[in-house]
Amino acid sequence: MSLQNDVHDEMEDLKGTIPSTFISILSNVIGGGILAISLALHYTSIVPGLCIFTVVTVISLLSMSMLIEMSEHTKCFSYMEICHFAFEKAMGNSVKDDQNTVLSIHSEAEKNQVTRGEKVIIALVELTILVYTFSCCVMYIIIIGDSMEPLSQHWLQMIGFCSSSHFWILVSIPILWALSSIKQITDLKVISVLSFLTILYLAVVACFKYYEVTVARHAWLADTMELASFKAEFFKAIPIFTVCYGMHYNIPPLYKELRGRSIQKMNRALYPSYLIITALYLLVGLFGYFHFGSAVTKHGGDLLAQYSESDLWINIGRLLMIVHFLFVFPLLSIGCRRSINLFIFKGEDGISLKTRLIEALVIVALATGMAILSRGISNVLALSGSLCGVHIITTIPALMYRKIFYRSISRWMSLVVVVLTATGIFFSMAGLTAQIYSMIQ
Repeated sequence: MSLQNDVHDEMEDLKGTIPSTFISILSNVIGGGILAISLALHYTSIVPGLCIFTVVTVISLLSMSMLIEMSEHTKCFSYMEICHFAFEKAMGNSVKDDQNTVLSIHSEAEKNQVTRGEKVIIALVELTILVYTFSCCVMYIIIIGDSMEPLSQHWLQMIGFCSSSHFWILVSIPILWALSSIKQITDLKVISVLSFLTILYLAVVACFKYYEVTVARHAWLADTMELASFKAEFFKAIPIFTVCYGMHYNIPPLYKELRGRSIQKMNRALYPSYLIITALYLLVGLFGYFHFGSAVTKHGGDLLAQYSESDLWINIGRLLMIVHFLFVFPLLSIGCRRSINLFIFKGEDGISLKTRLIEALVIVALATGMAILSRGISNVLALSGSLCGVHIITTIPALMYRKIFYRSISRWMSLVVVVLTATGIFFSMAGLTAQIYSMIQ
């Protein structure tokens, strides 16, 4: 069996190892959301916020595990391929050969006509993935431009258009295009290591700056910080927490690229990475809120923007975060590209380099245009999280799991599916309602 796996890996040219997958998960999950955790905790206050954050963390990890199980069962290695299998082929049972490879039941599949409702669900999932990944691309480009503006003015002494965020957004296009044309996610593993170290640096600096301010003001907490309260902005935190963990569409491709893949090997990369991710989120979010209190609402909730523009260590952090977003951007655009290829070409097999280059250019160009026209990341974060992010993490994996394992699902997993579906719908409606109410006010 080991020899068969080695031959299979060589034929597929699999490059993923447990360490590289571990790093890819770290750098993919931790993104723009880490800069807004403090704002989310302000919306909810500390105790309720930590409770909601814990719920989102557990739900996200659970649904990722379900996606890995579905990938192994169906031998489908993209989010949308699993969706198509669930609503077009799955009969609720499966037949396996001696190598535990799932066999298609063609005679029954032909009888199992896809209903109009199932076609609508598939179309909605495709649209959800595209909108979410694209909106995250837009958000990252906005952050790149906004972060470069103070650096260009303070460090480079630039003025006028050349110091503006729009100028630096345009400058980033060739870099984003080149990186977005890469075929496999794990081709970025070296860059992913640097991205993770950047986030680690930010966490250390946030802790150090918090220590400095506590010494200066002779108090551990900001006067305006709230421990436990409920206010109208409470549910605005849900999209932020959700987007923090929104990388589920890349879990099946990462599993595919894992050499000698198995659920156990994938879990050895997933669980430790989640512990580190959660710790970093809590560290940066809590210390940022302890430091600034209600002032975190300024600058659209961007934590780095709260610090002085002349602070050397913070400016280094800003520069590193720009590099981080430049090189993590492809992890999102590749997911977007895969969704487009599945919709147009029914998969990525046989896609030429020229086609990948054209697709990457279109995605980068459109995202850049939207970023220039946008007024900031807050609305992008809230709307994409409420409309798409919540469902990618909860509702959609639950429905796919129920459909694929219909006849073999346990009572416990049936309950999990119901809870995930109900939670996703509630979070989506609550977050969207809170955002609309805030915009009206």
